[in-house]
Amino acid sequence: MVETNQNQDGTTPDAPALASEGLLEQIKMFMSEEQKARLYNANNQLKPSNVRSNAIPPKAAVPPVLNDNSNTKPVEKKDVFTDKDRAAPITATTNYASDRRSQAQSASRSIGRVTCCTGSKVIISSTTDHENMMDEEAWSIGQMISISTAHGRVVCMITEMRTEIGHWREESINSIIILADIFGEVNETNNVTSFKRGVTKFPPVGAIAHRIRFKDLECIYDLGNKNTIDVGTLSQNQHITASVGVDDILGRHVAIMGTTGVGKSCAVGLVVSRVIEAEPNLRVVMLDPHDEFASAFGDKANNLDQNSLELPYWLLNFDELIDVVFRGNINDDEIEILQEFVVQAKQERQAQMQSVGTANGHNGIIVVDTPVPYRMSDVLKYIEETLGHLEPKFGRQALKSLRTRLDILENNPRYSFMFARGGREENFSKIIGHIFRLPANGKPMTTINLAGLPGEVINCVAAVIARLSFDVARASQGAIKVLLVCEEAHRYVPKERELGFIPTRLAISRIAKEGRKYGCSVAIITQRPGELDPTILSQCSTVFAMRLTNDYDQSIIKAAISDSSGSIISFMSSLDNREAIAFGEGVSVPMRLRFDDHDLAKLRNKALENIVVKKPKNADEISAQDLVVNIHGIQQQIINKGDGVPSNNVSNATSSENPIRPGMIRPSLLKKDVLEILAKHEKPAPTKIESPRPILPVGKPTTVSGTQLRKDLW
Repeated sequence: MVETNQNQDGTTPDAPALASEGLLEQIKMFMSEEQKARLYNANNQLKPSNVRSNAIPPKAAVPPVLNDNSNTKPVEKKDVFTDKDRAAPITATTNYASDRRSQAQSASRSIGRVTCCTGSKVIISSTTDHENMMDEEAWSIGQMISISTAHGRVVCMITEMRTEIGHWREESINSIIILADIFGEVNETNNVTSFKRGVTKFPPVGAIAHRIRFKDLECIYDLGNKNTIDVGTLSQNQHITASVGVDDILGRHVAIMGTTGVGKSCAVGLVVSRVIEAEPNLRVVMLDPHDEFASAFGDKANNLDQNSLELPYWLLNFDELIDVVFRGNINDDEIEILQEFVVQAKQERQAQMQSVGTANGHNGIIVVDTPVPYRMSDVLKYIEETLGHLEPKFGRQALKSLRTRLDILENNPRYSFMFARGGREENFSKIIGHIFRLPANGKPMTTINLAGLPGEVINCVAAVIARLSFDVARASQGAIKVLLVCEEAHRYVPKERELGFIPTRLAISRIAKEGRKYGCSVAIITQRPGELDPTILSQCSTVFAMRLTNDYDQSIIKAAISDSSGSIISFMSSLDNREAIAFGEGVSVPMRLRFDDHDLAKLRNKALENIVVKKPKNADEISAQDLVVNIHGIQQQIINKGDGVPSNNVSNATSSENPIRPGMIRPSLLKKDVLEILAKHEKPAPTKIESPRPILPVGKPTTVSGTQLRKDLW
């Protein structure tokens, strides 16, 4: 039986009462739910009037009672943590009131005491009658707090809050339990405040937890002498800027993730703009699949679309050429023919260039992937010559099918960016200078609008741009830094190996794995990190994770955080627009921040202020003719008459004067100069036309030699 001392008035002293209450709480931990319910009911039953209440009535201060066996007063116990906190003189550096942002806040920063500590977490206990307990700036998920120790102040982030008994008692004092992750330690040496990730001494039980000081919070996210950019402010304190290391972004890659509508594109535009300002030797190439960034960078960017982009077919390696020519319908016989004739065309073209002294310096053996310009007309010439043999080396059907494929590609205006010039000249340096801005002339960035390109070649274009980015950075020997920004990156490097385009995956993976050595980096932008190749994501040392609602996507991000702060991901689904959690080597500790305003819609409208753009007001103002023009990627002036009046008869597919032979595309979809060449080469109908498809009798057919057609186009 536990004996308790009583005061002279018969009441129980405060300390034993509190000790008994603490002992009771410990006993409850070993009680069943039924026992807890019985105890709760017993404590809340109405007591008879003759039973004295256990409540401690307020009493006036009385001198301490002397012990019966001693004539001296008992030694007063001191709280070393409280005394330590109070012993410091109130100066400009230790005045807690100086950290207040409002006079309504208490000058004391104490908010609770440590009741449990592990190697990575602490548990703090407080009560609702504490003067700072109900301050929402002191207790909030994601807020930083500090705990005083003998060696400094341990910094923690709040991850969970709850009442001790699991429910709220309105008319009594509630005990609050706070769980927090340990982030590091703040030390002061010679009035210099510094932060480190390790902890010299963990806080003991009973240590006081405080609202973190402003200078401590500023010190935690300070990157020292690193080359940094400011991308926003801390969510906890908008007076502190959120800084990220530039070298970590450009040297070890970066990823920006977030679901649709959270401001991901605005964050991309902001980060890229700030990086360009901080690094003068940087060249940025952005793959823009939705035409979002054409006006996002103002006069700093050169915008390329289907009309201004030049990416000749001879820049493609053989795997990329196969993807463009066959579009997934692989035919082994035709691939064998194409491979042999491409090598011959390269050898012939290289010999011609060497004879006139314009060779590109390649004197080795030429194979199918050797980067040597060649003419597609030579490939078609070899096909025609082989068809003329009595016993051709390859099957006639395969030769004719391949010839038809190449004819369609050369004459299709949607592929003009790839087949228009035909490789007739060595213009590789011009292409590299145009894409990678050499010299920059105030525009160190290029945005490539993929929205207007044929969908079946987008992956191929991405593969070529990624391969060239790596080659340019390596060839410059570090003088040029290249950043490749891949919007919707899960389309190029999907998680499933059987999906996507293998050359694109290999090109981007090479940058992620080896680009750091040569100054080439990649920015991965995606709204579905769960569908992204985990190898690519693991190479990104700095990650900006915006709001993600999918549980699997959140698990991917949590796995990417290597330290003990993984629980910060638990509230990712509740982040506001423009908010993000930044973690990795680009920041000192995981940081919850709010990006600066960089609204792409406002920037786009500002860029169009002096440009008159006529847009249809409703569906009735749109004609089928305009839709066909936009679908096939032909500019309006191509099908206009000489006087500038649009032609009412756009398609001549059913005209008896210009019938279509099998294997040709409609003349209405060809460029103007091609139409003129077709008219010049009209001939009487042949007695027989070999074709895998039947020919409909639609009048006088148009037959043109493919070789002669290409010569006239040049």
